[in-house]
Amino acid sequence: MPSRDLRRKIGAILCLWAASQRPVSASVPPGNADRDLTAAIERRLLADDAIPAELIDITTDRGLVTLSGIADNILEKERADDIVSNLIGVRGVNNEIVVEPVSRNDRVITSDIRNALLNDPATAGFRVDVTVSRAMATLKGRVSSGTARRLVQDVVETVKGLREVKNALIVLAPSKPVPDDELAAEVKEHLNYDLWLDPSLIEIHIAEGVVKLSGSVGSLFQKQHADRDAWIEGVRGVDDSGLSVADSIGKHPRRSPLAKPDDLAIQKAIEAYFQDDPRVRMFHLGVLVVDGQATLTGIVDNLRARRAAQGDAHNTVGVDAVIDDIRVRVLTGLPDDDAIAGKIRAALGRDPYLDQDLIRVSVRHGLVYLYGGTDSPFEKERAEEVASMIVGVVAVRNRIIASYIQPPKSDSAIRMDAEFYWLWNPQVPSRRLHIAVQDSIATITGTVTSAAEKHAAIRDAYQSGALNVLDQVKME
Repeated sequence: MPSRDLRRKIGAILCLWAASQRPVSASVPPGNADRDLTAAIERRLLADDAIPAELIDITTDRGLVTLSGIADNILEKERADDIVSNLIGVRGVNNEIVVEPVSRNDRVITSDIRNALLNDPATAGFRVDVTVSRAMATLKGRVSSGTARRLVQDVVETVKGLREVKNALIVLAPSKPVPDDELAAEVKEHLNYDLWLDPSLIEIHIAEGVVKLSGSVGSLFQKQHADRDAWIEGVRGVDDSGLSVADSIGKHPRRSPLAKPDDLAIQKAIEAYFQDDPRVRMFHLGVLVVDGQATLTGIVDNLRARRAAQGDAHNTVGVDAVIDDIRVRVLTGLPDDDAIAGKIRAALGRDPYLDQDLIRVSVRHGLVYLYGGTDSPFEKERAEEVASMIVGVVAVRNRIIASYIQPPKSDSAIRMDAEFYWLWNPQVPSRRLHIAVQDSIATITGTVTSAAEKHAAIRDAYQSGALNVLDQVKME
């Protein structure tokens, strides 16, 4: 198999060629034909440094996408799934990608999984029985919620050498069962305050703690959000099979216009999201909303929790901006810099994307400095993400140098790619935004209804090759 670096170079060449071959419309996606959707998927995968796109085959049948081929690790397989799921017109994904990981001893993998769970602040207190046979991990035990169950699997999948994870964790019933009508009211509230959903199109039925969702949504991205929103404390299962995805690519996938909730309602919604987020709920964070601007305060013991709180606030209806005044501090005693550095090195060594020997770690008073080299900008960011989950990490100064960067694009190619990405992204109001590019610097103008929409548009502009993005977007 070619090295990941070689595959990225091939992928970059193919991506540039594909961009030159396919015309881009700035109005709506080119139609509901499977051919157009497949072309959009190919371009999205080729543009991502973390996926061996040239080893993945795509077939599309009336919006139902099948992925096949080879990946080096589970994270690559799931990242491809996530990218495809977040495209307008995708009604379902059948992921048949085969994972062929590096060969590692099952006992070593088992030890790494246990250490990963123990050193992640959100899973450190969970009792999970782990067995590994022929690179397949089986997880058994009991957890308090569906979000906790998924979180455990997410942490386990960051261990290199795995080809599959079987999640047999059981969601415990609460010691004092919550009446179904109360659960239904709380799930409905979560759907109401999810920025990306139109709750008027979704029906909720709950029996013995199991939520059944029915109705329709405009995209698979929305369906996944509804499923996550339903997994609140006290829910024992979620069935979203009755929630259909619209088969029209051109259908706008967002909520219909609604009156903006008042500041107190927004504040309570953010607090509810914090309570259901395993990375955030253990901390007592403050929320104050004034004129749609959410200010977050409090103390957490890891950088990942701080970032998770930001994400929860951004995805809440009515939030125009987020001011993050959360501080990262060790909650008991002084930080042990040597211990923090050792845990970061161990986490880098477990990660399937990274080469531990190429990255140097230095820590002083909880401030982490990363040096060395990686194959790509993605791996540079990945190293920072891995470091951010360690308890005691206050901030990360990422001074890693990526050895391979995609060749620069022309201004017109950057603009066309950004417009193309916006068209297929259910998080971007493409019809209300405009992009101009000069000397690889993109300027975005237009209007959005939330800070999350703006961030999604800016992220796509950088993904298209812009070296910098000037934000001149107005909030409606």
